[in-house]
Amino acid sequence: MNNRFLFQLLLIAGFAVQAQTINIRGKVSNPAGQAVSGAVVELAERKLKDTTGSDGLYAITGTVGIGQQPLPFSESMALNGSFLELSLSRPQTVELEIFDVHGNLLKREVEENAPAGAHRWNVAENASPNKMLLVKATVGGKERTFRHLPLVGAGYAAQSPASDNQAMAARLTKAAADVDTLTVTASGFTLKKTPLASYDATVNVSLEVSTDIWGGLKNPPVKSAGCGKATKVVTGKTSLMSGGVSRDYIMDIPANYDMNKAYRLFYISHWVNGTAEQMRDGNYYGLKPVVNSAKDTSIFVAPQGINKTWGQEAHPLFDDLTAYLEANLCIDVTRIIAVGFSMGGMVTYSLSTDKQSKIRAGIGMAPANYNIWLPATKGTEPIAWMQSTGMSDNTCPWVSNEAQKRGSKFIAIEKAANNGCTAAEIPTWKSGAMVCYDYQGCKAGYPTRICTFNGAHGPIGATDVWNFAKQF
Repeated sequence: MNNRFLFQLLLIAGFAVQAQTINIRGKVSNPAGQAVSGAVVELAERKLKDTTGSDGLYAITGTVGIGQQPLPFSESMALNGSFLELSLSRPQTVELEIFDVHGNLLKREVEENAPAGAHRWNVAENASPNKMLLVKATVGGKERTFRHLPLVGAGYAAQSPASDNQAMAARLTKAAADVDTLTVTASGFTLKKTPLASYDATVNVSLEVSTDIWGGLKNPPVKSAGCGKATKVVTGKTSLMSGGVSRDYIMDIPANYDMNKAYRLFYISHWVNGTAEQMRDGNYYGLKPVVNSAKDTSIFVAPQGINKTWGQEAHPLFDDLTAYLEANLCIDVTRIIAVGFSMGGMVTYSLSTDKQSKIRAGIGMAPANYNIWLPATKGTEPIAWMQSTGMSDNTCPWVSNEAQKRGSKFIAIEKAANNGCTAAEIPTWKSGAMVCYDYQGCKAGYPTRICTFNGAHGPIGATDVWNFAKQF
């Protein structure tokens, strides 16, 4: 605990080996109450699992050792003045938490395997004058809560045990008292996690229908029509017809390409006045060596914009080019990742507004939501999304016009809303390293990540891009 504990004496405790009988059973059903077959039900800690049959029933039973357990011992906890004093009869985990009077957690500190002996923790370091706090100490399965009210100029606090306050106890129910977590996964449904307070219980689980069309973050690859066929597509520059115009693009296929392996496809868009050759020469924003070093080879394609820019024609080009590649290469159709910087990031955003059923994730570096063609009616379907902006970027700024909702900030807000994320004020860079914010509460399979940094108009590191892309 950051050296806040003072270790003063050592006590010896005995141990005994115990066993735990497990008997978890129940039924898995859908929102209509119908049985769900083929659901995998697992105890997260014990790694025991069962699969439901046509009746939706499951049962997880067994007897497992739970290692060394302490023989009966006595612990003491007291709040003396501004010091919480603990006496431990054996090494064990200690958790200290501070709450306001409404039960909101203000601070938590955990000391793993704290040594036996007497320990003191200065609560006053976390207190404000005349502000009552609730201090809870948990040692093993034993917990106690105290009230702490600093008195101005007094040098010590007024406090009393709070364990007898039922309303307060309800607010401070400890999740750590749960012995395990029951996880349930089933095709077409959202992952469900249920805390368990006992290993002997009937737990009926109702699953929610998943809105993730991809089958989960680590779904099995889905092979395109080109899998299993010898291909004539080769690395290099070539062209195809799109919208009645010959369009150039550069392919980059692994040297050891396997026609039976479904590959992730990175769809790379260049900046204004950029070229597909620059994407190739720059290793596709540096992604290729990072991906290769991760032993996760991918296929890269970099189309060339007309007059070195992007407009409405970028949308049918995306359709035509991906359809051609899927028919002639072995592509994982659930892992097409669109990436671009500046105007390339802007067209990536544009594509993300009506290609949600084709693009698994869009990554826009320094994008803007203006000076780019957008559909008259943008789709509101979810899409995994990551973006980045330098806070001194005057080309594609974080906010260009607040009233008109112009700027990359408003792309972030739009994507978070479409992805069902919890609305939040996005923390942006103020000092230090790049600040990345992961929206909470997003629909399963649709993470939304916003990064800001100290800098002008520029991309972010390939590793940051890959860390987002590789989770799919």
